[in-house]
Amino acid sequence: MRLEDVWARLDEETKNWILHNYGCAIIPAALAARIIEQAEEPVDLDRHGQLILTREDRDFVRHKAEAAGTITAREAQGGSLGPDRSST
Repeated sequence: MRLEDVWARLDEETKNWILHNYGCAIIPAALAARIIEQAEEPVDLDRHGQLILTREDRDFVRHKAEAAGTITAREAQGGSLGPDRSST
């Protein structure tokens, strides 16, 4: 299952959590359960019931978060998330 394939069927709360936690590679069990409900094919979970996102899923989330204004293009590319404190 690709996250992109189920995205349109997810509730807004689940989408918002994913977008605001765009750097996470693991979706907690409670949210994974919501995704499973909407999936049209089997979903592989870890032993804790969490969903491990593939690289393709993480790229999809970064693009969605950038489009939603949750992150900037620089952040999406791994740039600075805050002020540079390396000289202090």
